[in-house]
Amino acid sequence: MLLLAGASRAQAVTDEQVGQAIARIKAYFFNVQIAKDGNWEISYPKNEVLVGGETALVTLSLLTAGESPQRPEMLRALNYLQGVDLKSTYARSIRAHVWARLPEAYLPFLDKDGRWLIDQGQDGLARYHYVAKPSQSKNRADGDWDNSTTQYGILGVWEVAKRGGKVPPEFWEHVAEHFFLTQNIDGGWQYQVPTGTSSHAMSAAGLTGLYVAQQQLQRDINRPNPKLTDAINRGLGWFDKNFTPGGAYYYLYGLERVGIASGVKILNKQDWFQAGASRICGEVRADGSVGSPVDTAFALMFLARGRVPVWVSKLGIPGAVWNNYPNDLENLSRHLSDQRLAELNWQVVDVDTAPEIWLNAPLLVIGTDRPPELTDQQKRNIKRYIDLGGTVLFNPDRSQSAVGIWARKLAAELYPNYPVRKLPNDHILFNAHFQFPAGAQQGIFGVSNGAREVMLILESDWSGAFQGRIDNGRSTTWKLASNLWAIVTDRGLIPNRLVPRYEARGSMAPTKQLAIARVSYEGNWLPEPAAWEAVGNHLFNHAGAQLQVVDVPLEKLGTCTQKLAHLSGVGPLKLTELQREAIITYIKAGGTILYETVGGKGEFSKVMEEQLVELLKTPPVPVSGDEPFLSGKDVDKAYPMSEVVYRRYSVLQMQPGRRARLVTFTHGDRPAVIGSREDLSEGALGVRHWGISGYQPQSALRMMTNLALWAHAPPPPTPKPAATTAPVAQASPSAPADPAASAKP
Repeated sequence: MLLLAGASRAQAVTDEQVGQAIARIKAYFFNVQIAKDGNWEISYPKNEVLVGGETALVTLSLLTAGESPQRPEMLRALNYLQGVDLKSTYARSIRAHVWARLPEAYLPFLDKDGRWLIDQGQDGLARYHYVAKPSQSKNRADGDWDNSTTQYGILGVWEVAKRGGKVPPEFWEHVAEHFFLTQNIDGGWQYQVPTGTSSHAMSAAGLTGLYVAQQQLQRDINRPNPKLTDAINRGLGWFDKNFTPGGAYYYLYGLERVGIASGVKILNKQDWFQAGASRICGEVRADGSVGSPVDTAFALMFLARGRVPVWVSKLGIPGAVWNNYPNDLENLSRHLSDQRLAELNWQVVDVDTAPEIWLNAPLLVIGTDRPPELTDQQKRNIKRYIDLGGTVLFNPDRSQSAVGIWARKLAAELYPNYPVRKLPNDHILFNAHFQFPAGAQQGIFGVSNGAREVMLILESDWSGAFQGRIDNGRSTTWKLASNLWAIVTDRGLIPNRLVPRYEARGSMAPTKQLAIARVSYEGNWLPEPAAWEAVGNHLFNHAGAQLQVVDVPLEKLGTCTQKLAHLSGVGPLKLTELQREAIITYIKAGGTILYETVGGKGEFSKVMEEQLVELLKTPPVPVSGDEPFLSGKDVDKAYPMSEVVYRRYSVLQMQPGRRARLVTFTHGDRPAVIGSREDLSEGALGVRHWGISGYQPQSALRMMTNLALWAHAPPPPTPKPAATTAPVAQASPSAPADPAASAKP
């Protein structure tokens, strides 16, 4: 597969804006539905050829956007579609898409439309005509096919195949041959014969046809077809050079199909979905439309399908064999989508692009059958992705052991302090969803920072299993992949595509300077090296605060001038006498220590608390929500955090309530040490792994933001004493207060 350059344009539209646009468009369709029989035959109500097509398209768009087929308005539309005689290829294909999205009771309707479409495409090259092939219509010429109609005929048949319908095997060979023959020299396609100028809409149609053919023809083949691969690469090359979000909405929907099928994230240095969504959101009218009902339906499908979460990336490495299995992640993502009843997407990222671009997917797959040669910068990019919260899975295509050896060497180079070890039988990968009995270890190796697996190295070829037909998750490999999905997405709590996982720092000038110390010691003192980078970027954007992070050895903490020192770890740390003295000196000088068990499951904080009790001669005190670093009182730009949100894993394990489970050790009249047995760093970084015990990402990020702001906030003003007057002589308890009172009668 061709690798495309990285994005160069800033995000122009948010997921929230996309959601609002979807809601407005859906409301528009229900407002204009024809109540009599539930159709949307608005644009061409008297055209016998086009009848039913508009209703099929609007119905499909609403189903794609999540509307229930049980909604009364939808039921009326479905009843209408069951009874209308559709005459055009477009309408038949779109209606087949509708039936394919519905329960099994609708499959007879899919079968009927599927037989019609298969019959229309059996001309030796799977070419489609607008109404019917020439043998069935006296008004159609032999050459009167086009790539637009052909695309929709093929897509309709594909829907039949995906729901288990029978399609002649040679049909897909004819599809591939057709788009080979009609591809222009520049790599694109046009409406009919390959002699004119390539267009965006028809190039999307050509690429879609080739991806469908690849998906069907390459099921059980573990090497890409060179002819298919070359044609796809030339088509993507044309798109990368000529991409624009402008043009007909019909084209945008074709673009979305290419983006989803290929996994490509960037075209012409733009995120294609972000660019298209920005255009649509800017063109939604007051009534919720973007033009005709047809245009509006295409716009709705683009937004709804492109918006869904991206859970996994495939790493493209120029010059390496990295795509032996072009169907693997598509098939796996479709299977997981069916299991969770909500759609998931995947993507391809280039090893030479910024890792921040990869980060919208929490899992990165590196698959190859021979060790690739990586540059130092490419290795740094992989490590950067992991340090920002990602997890890398190495797949040995065709179970090549040399790939596993190379992956172990790379792990040792990137993380020399973390050993590669075989996952134990009780590892969360073997029980996150599907349960595997003890002794069923599957030859999977991992590299852990103590809180989460940062790398997984397989001995067997998972991608080869996913390349073939979906087995409904019955085999061990599919079950393990489902478990891995559950882990890296916190059992499905994965944000939509445009929700940023990495908060980039803004460009305004800072208004204040902050500094914190990261405390180092011999051992695993920095499981998540980018945690304070994430907090620092948020501090800058939220409060205009420039954060400086300084690494200070624990035994030298007494000389540290930073007001807040972060001491983190996983396993227990036994303090030396020199370290104990440094802690006392730092506290007496006015510094504050924050200690934390990263990941929330080790004994770091527990053992630290025991030593601090002995050292400070005072017990830890649970923190109330009134503390300024939680309430935000008298701390500029701090968040009100009297209540927090815990991860679901923590809720299931300990039912923590809504208050932060922090403790403090006081020195004088201030909290000198603040401790957390629950994770903060993984949350602040945005890691959503199942099995981490701590706070949800937003709560963790805001708590650490508050702590940094609070540590640098000026002390609250001392209340002024109440104003007094000249002293008044106090009467004895038995005497009247007013001396003149005794003179009164």
